[in-house]
Order: sequence, then structure tokens, then C-alpha cells
Amino acid sequence: MAETTTPAAPAAAPAQNAAMEASTTQPVPKAEGAEAKKPAISWHWFIILGAVWLWFLYSMKKNKKRQQQQKEEMNNLDKGDRVVTIGRVHGVVTKCDEKTFTIKPDNNKDFTMTFDREALLRNESKSEASAEEAK
Repeated sequence: MAETTTPAAPAAAPAQNAAMEASTTQPVPKAEGAEAKKPAISWHWFIILGAVWLWFLYSMKKNKKRQQQQKEEMNNLDKGDRVVTIGRVHGVVTKCDEKTFTIKPDNNKDFTMTFDREALLRNESKSEASAEEAK
């Protein structure tokens, strides 16, 4: 059997080989004043995270203040107060105990409804009195 050989690739010019080796081994010079980029976290992220953190603290403060005000209104509920429930039922309180209150809706004189104190949205009698004091 006869052996076959593949033709060899033509040899590149020696000047080209030297230029290729020089370009791959030597770093490219940088322009004056140019600095290398660092892969560290950008300072923009710290500003964004700080803003989110401040918004979170502010919203927690507002929620706490609102919950405290609602709890105060529930504890100061008295007979004869005009109230609005979370179901938007308007009426006058006819009876109060520790956990519930009973109201007579504005549009019906013979009907009463009993609610848990947590169902109180706002006490209009107390809010009107505080608005008059502020004036």
C-alpha cells in the first residue's frame, strides 16, 4: 500500500510571523489619562439602596403613627359619637363595651348593627372636635 501525504501549508513570511507574535505578547499602550476600569460595585447602587432604605423607614414611621391614632380612636369611643366603619356604614354609637360597639345607621331608625372595635374607620365626632380646636 502506498502512503499518501497531505500537502503542507505554505510557509508564512518570517516578517509576518514576527509581527503576529509581537502583537499577541505585548500589551496595547493606553492613551494618556485613561485608567483601567475596576469591576467593583458602582457607587450608584449605594445611592439607590440608601434611598430605598430611607423610604422604608419613612413608611414604617407613617404606618406606626396611623396605627397608634386608630387605636386611640377605638379606645376613646363613647355613646353618642358619630362614626364610620370600614364597610363605610355611617351611624351613631348607641352602646359600647370592651370589644364591640353598636350603631344606629343614619338612614334607619329602628335598626342597629354591632361591630368589633377594629371595624372602626374613623370617629367623626372626635375628628370634628379636634378640627375646631385647631382653628
